[in-house]
Amino acid sequence: MASRQPPDFAPLLAGIARELRAHRLPFMFIGGQAVLAHGAPRLTTDINLTLGVGPEDIASVDAVCCRLELNSLVPNPESFVNETFVWPTRHSPSRIRVDFFFSTTPYEQGAIARATHLELAGATLPVAAPEDLILLKLFAARPRDIEDACSVVDRQGENLDWPYLEYWVGEFTAIPGHEDLPAQIRALRGE
Repeated sequence: MASRQPPDFAPLLAGIARELRAHRLPFMFIGGQAVLAHGAPRLTTDINLTLGVGPEDIASVDAVCCRLELNSLVPNPESFVNETFVWPTRHSPSRIRVDFFFSTTPYEQGAIARATHLELAGATLPVAAPEDLILLKLFAARPRDIEDACSVVDRQGENLDWPYLEYWVGEFTAIPGHEDLPAQIRALRGE
C-alpha cells in the first residue's frame, strides 16, 4: 500500500500572504511555521496566523477563504469568531488546516509590525519575530509550546532581545494564570 505524500505548504502559505495583503489585512504567521523559521525543525500539520483585526472584519477574511478554497470547520463562523477570536478552516485541495486568530491588542499590533519577513514561493511571508514567538508559545503553555520556545532560545541564543521579553512577560502577569511567565523567561535565559 502506498503512503500519502505530505502536503506542500509553500503554495498555500504564499497564497494566504498574497490574498491577505490584497485585502489589506495585517497578519503574521505563528505556530509551527514560525518555529521552522526560528527554532528546531519539526513536523507541523497546520498553519496558524494572527490577524491584526477584530471579529468585525470576518467578511474580509471570508473573501480570502473563498479565493483560497478554505472551508470553515465550524457551522457558524461569525458567532464562533465573536466568542473565541479563532476561525478554524481547512484547505480543500491539500486538507491542510488553517487557523486564523483575530486580535487588536496593542501587543499583537506591535508583534505584527515586528515580524520577520521571509521569501517563499514568490511571496513575502511575515513570520512572528523570535521573541514574539517565544511569548506566544509561553502564553499557550502546552508541552509542545514549551518545547518550541526552548528550541527558539537554543537556536537564537544571545541574539534575542531579552529586555523586550522581560517587559512583555511582566505585562502578561496581569492576566490570570500567567503569573509565572517572568520565572519561565529567567529559566529559558539560564538564570
